[in-house]
Amino acid sequence: MRAPKGLAFAEIQARQLTLQWEPLGYNVTRCHTYAVSLCYHYTLGGSHNQTIRECVKMERGASRYTIKNLLPFRNVHVRLILTNPEGRKEGKEVTFQTDEDGNYQSIESSDPAVNVPGPRRSISKLRNETYHVFSNLHPGTTYLFSVRARTSKGFGQAALTEITTNISAPSFDYADMPSPLGESENTITVLLRPAQERPRRLRREPGGQDCFSVPLTFETALARGLVHYVGAELAASSLLEAMPFTVGDNQTYRGFWNPPLEPRKAYLIYFQAASHLKGETRLNCIRIARKAACKESKRPLEVSQRSEEMGLILGICAGGLAVLILLLGAIIIIIRKGKPVTMTKATVNYRQEKAHMMSAVDRSFTDQSTLQEDERLGLSFMDAPGYSPR
Repeated sequence: MRAPKGLAFAEIQARQLTLQWEPLGYNVTRCHTYAVSLCYHYTLGGSHNQTIRECVKMERGASRYTIKNLLPFRNVHVRLILTNPEGRKEGKEVTFQTDEDGNYQSIESSDPAVNVPGPRRSISKLRNETYHVFSNLHPGTTYLFSVRARTSKGFGQAALTEITTNISAPSFDYADMPSPLGESENTITVLLRPAQERPRRLRREPGGQDCFSVPLTFETALARGLVHYVGAELAASSLLEAMPFTVGDNQTYRGFWNPPLEPRKAYLIYFQAASHLKGETRLNCIRIARKAACKESKRPLEVSQRSEEMGLILGICAGGLAVLILLLGAIIIIIRKGKPVTMTKATVNYRQEKAHMMSAVDRSFTDQSTLQEDERLGLSFMDAPGYSPR
């Protein structure tokens, strides 16, 4: 017997080869019991550099076979092997090259993680297909596309075009809302993680709104009566790795004041990232913390306010009372130091007059009576209508 002959291609495409060979008769096989196998191998190339090897047993009497799932623009090495109970004969190895249809390649990207220019990739389409949807492309990346057709005469002229994909909203590495790192009445410390430029499938935050598209300072939000504001803006270059951040630290970050939080109010803390490219902006935000109102500090605050009010009232009353006591003290001093001078003169005159009237009375009795009259006169002066309580 001899090896099979006439191995050739019937049709070549980018991802498959259709091969044919001369039919095998008894003059070749020299036996009614035989088998024909088609063996091929090709290299993946690129960073893999792996060789794919395959052998397929043909049906009896077959002289045509299609190799599928190949890669575009690859050299495929093929040979036919004939076996029977007496031995084995291998045909000559023939090399075929798959076609290079549509090619696309990344040539520029706003994402520093994308290597440009990237590897060329090919897509094979049937003759009646006039469009293709490319998937797994990088956002914000410019691709060069080359499209050309092929007939039995060869390739036609290529059509070239450049297309830039839209930028995507940044993504966050938060599986769930983490616990705060620290909390006080006026602050809460959270963990900020760098935003990723490549999109990920995440839950939409917050609720159904498109994040906070207009950044408002605390003063502007307060003037407009709004309940949300931006407390800090950070450059992407300053957040290359996870770091703690204190909300309410009373600092200013790129023009946004981060005021202390009010203890009696509850807060929701959101982390938002924005991508900008050629006038296009994409936002993504996620809630990373919740701060409850400090209810326990509400009553002590009210008590302290009431205490301050009562202290103010008592202070005013005490001050008024002190002034009144000083006035009364001044009046008493005037009465005890000023009036007794007049009283003494009146007493002396009274004694002289009484001495002429009571010359026969004993001197000691007169003196005693004079002292009694002095006491009576003093009491009657205090009860006199002319005395004023001022």
